[in-house]
Amino acid sequence: MAPRFAPSGSSARAGIRIERPLRLCPLIALLLLSLAAGGCASYSRQAGNLSNAWESANLERATRVTSAAAERRDGTRNEILWFLEHGAALRAAGNYEESNRAFDAAEERINRHEERARFRVGIEAAAAVTNLNALPYDAYAYDKVMMNTYKALNYLQLGDPDRARVEINRAYYRQRDAVRRNARRIEQARNEARDQTRDDNFDFDRAQRDDRFRSQFDRSYAHLENLTYYADYVNPFSVYLEALYFMADPWSVATDLERARVSFERVGGMVAANNYVREDIQLINDLLRGGRLPPTTYVIFETGRAPVREEVRIDIALWGLSRTVPYIGAAFPNLRFQGRHDSHLTVLTAHENYRTERLASMDSIIAQEFRNEMPVVIAKTLIATATKATAQYAATEATRDSGIIGALVQIGGIIYQIAMNQADLRTWQTLPKEFQIARFPTPEDRSVTLSTPTSPRNIEVEIGDGTVNVIHVKSISRGTPLIVNQFKLQ
Repeated sequence: MAPRFAPSGSSARAGIRIERPLRLCPLIALLLLSLAAGGCASYSRQAGNLSNAWESANLERATRVTSAAAERRDGTRNEILWFLEHGAALRAAGNYEESNRAFDAAEERINRHEERARFRVGIEAAAAVTNLNALPYDAYAYDKVMMNTYKALNYLQLGDPDRARVEINRAYYRQRDAVRRNARRIEQARNEARDQTRDDNFDFDRAQRDDRFRSQFDRSYAHLENLTYYADYVNPFSVYLEALYFMADPWSVATDLERARVSFERVGGMVAANNYVREDIQLINDLLRGGRLPPTTYVIFETGRAPVREEVRIDIALWGLSRTVPYIGAAFPNLRFQGRHDSHLTVLTAHENYRTERLASMDSIIAQEFRNEMPVVIAKTLIATATKATAQYAATEATRDSGIIGALVQIGGIIYQIAMNQADLRTWQTLPKEFQIARFPTPEDRSVTLSTPTSPRNIEVEIGDGTVNVIHVKSISRGTPLIVNQFKLQ
């Protein structure tokens, strides 16, 4: 449905009166339309292909789709996202070396984008007359943390604990720096929005406070209030892996054990109901008092799929652009949480059975950063909406008496608004819904059986010869085969 001006009690023509010169000619608008719409359609098509392959756990197809997309989109605004997707698909397929090469490519581009972020004035201006899809995908904080966490797991799987330590440290620093970096970026976006819209005679602050806007906004995002949130930009699973690594590292010194204790207690503070974390806290305190690490097996269970983004329409009041306040529908992103996941994993030994417990909800982690990011999204969407609305009206007014040309401009303006009024729905699709864990004394026969409520068959696993072993299990969707691998920490 085409977005329209809808001032109360007046027509669109009567409700708008612009007191400034034409800034964007119809030809430029249509050119931008064709360029941006083509890029958006291309991403949506490839993302749909990946989603279908991933949900059915068709790893061969998922790696093929992400490989082709990463190759074709290298150097474009979506390059980081596709290298992240490719790294995750390769990891699930058991190709750990290639997975880390893909993640390395993503990290290289993330670092480059961070260095160049302050010089993106031209790109930001393009987003104002198209939509936020015109901006490069710079990766969210949770993307960066999970990228380094997955790299650490890959290196552990490859038997390279030294490189795993590097990635664990990088994940730690990314979480620590995210609060400062994102707070500064949010404030900068707000200030830039006020400065730019002030030049356009658009009252940015009043538009945000508008009752109609706030009512629709609060209703659209009410479901995000029902989640349990952690500390800003912290992933409990990444912190837990850090604690586990430094506790079990055979070369750990007293400072490493103390770091493990602090990390375990941080996780315990975020997931107090997890019994296994409480056992780990007791164990690390015993080790610090001179105790020995008993033979222990850990199970890491990734289940389900992370939330996807969908579009929601919210009316924005264009205060300051005319004597009568018009409303125009603007497209915002929203989160849709995905079901069809296995609720837990059961581990059977000869004498006991254990059930995994939730350690980290990616739904909560992503939703928390999504909420933190909304001031930036609102600011940029308000700028883009006001800019496009003003340009469309000005172009229409300039060609009002031009016959067929005026009619074409009006039609072009409608098409332009439809195509450009698109929310940024880009997101890392191959992340899980949540991480769960179990821990237990390694059984004497070193044999366990894994199953979920919907897994097509039970899986027998022979535990390796280490003192501390980790079994990693992934379930993408309910009823799909479990993906199992293991490595030892000591």
